Amino acid sequence: MKSTYTHIIISLMLLFTCVSIMAQQEIIFSPADLTPHPDGYYISGVWVDENEDGVDEFHNGCEDYYEDEPDGSPNWFYNPHENHAETGEQQGFKYLNCMIMPTCEHKNEPIEPPVALGYIQLHACLWSNTDSAIISYIQTPPVANLVSLTLETSSDVSINPDRSIPYNIEYSKDYGTTWEYTYLSDHVLTQGGSRITYDGSIYYQFEEMMDASTESPVVLRIITNDRAVAGSEQGQFVKVHLLKLTADLVTSVNKRKTNQPALLQVRDHTITAVKSTIKVYNLCGQHIGSGTMVTVPHSGIYIVRLADMTMHKVFIR
Repeated sequence: MKSTYTHIIISLMLLFTCVSIMAQQEIIFSPADLTPHPDGYYISGVWVDENEDGVDEFHNGCEDYYEDEPDGSPNWFYNPHENHAETGEQQGFKYLNCMIMPTCEHKNEPIEPPVALGYIQLHACLWSNTDSAIISYIQTPPVANLVSLTLETSSDVSINPDRSIPYNIEYSKDYGTTWEYTYLSDHVLTQGGSRITYDGSIYYQFEEMMDASTESPVVLRIITNDRAVAGSEQGQFVKVHLLKLTADLVTSVNKRKTNQPALLQVRDHTITAVKSTIKVYNLCGQHIGSGTMVTVPHSGIYIVRLADMTMHKVFIR
């Protein structure tokens, strides 16, 4: 009997060394407390000949000179990532191709109560279906038993019937290697700020994320639409003033010991199925290849369909 108890205790100790979960808590991402990169816009700024007099003026901090305004030339194109080039990890959250503005306010009239001071700005994704794909997102740490996500946002430009400010919330079961096909799409409601809490009561997509998190840790990310999306849903800048999760924070993970074994492996430009066959498509729906291993022609976002018909999104850099 003593030997049996010893075996049980040792087994439990091994389990908890694989996945360490803290008590359910509020996991907060506060842009006001982020440290801007020295080469980012907030510190290094830009030189602009705003008066077109041949003399450049310096602008940085909260001054609104980071926008890539059309210059009227036929060769102009949206090119914001030159000023949205901050990538890293702070407060346990990862961010890619963003702009950190820790002391800057929202534009226009505030909501009540106002959104938090400071923001990190996402730019619209670019060329997602090409070898020049540039995406912009904020990714949460791994969490379990997800209860809610509160998001405070505002917009860089005004909102009207011809221009909304969309963003998407996606989730991954393998720590960001692949992203589930189901995602939540929503909008910033006013330029002066929006505040919303997702808890599964309205959006079935978030309820799916909650359910998945009870089986194995998940990570979530906030990402913009592509600039090429037609009409009012075209990708825009999105300012994130606060992101708060109510969940169990997973502080250390041995991926091989979780309840969700890896279904796909991605290396260089090759996607390999672990225990299945796959079909790979680009975002235009064109079939790229099938089998247990598919090599894609260039970087970009691809849709991978497994033999059980489930689909996942993969970003190939």
